[in-house]
This record gives sequence, structure tokens and C-alpha cells, in this order.
Amino acid sequence: DEASKKEIKDILINYDRSLLVADPRRCESKKFGGPGARARYQKSYR
Repeated sequence: DEASKKEIKDILINYDRSLLVADPRRCESKKFGGPGARARYQKSYR
């Protein structure tokens, strides 16, 4: 029932929130000037 469901949910949140909450991290899109989102092409002076 609803009461025990809420109780279990509270216990889980106190114990480990990551079991209930989705991880919002996603792939960052590739930018110009490099092979990836943050990595830049190596620059050489000679």
C-alpha cells in the first residue's frame, strides 16, 4: 500500500539516493577545433 511504499522510499533515499534518482549526465556534443567536446587539437610551434 501507499504508506509502506513511502516508508520504503524514505529509507532508500536516506540509504542511497542514486537508487531512485536518474543520473542526468549525457554526452556533450563535439565542438569545432578538436576531436571531442573539450579536447583540442595539439599545437606545435615547429
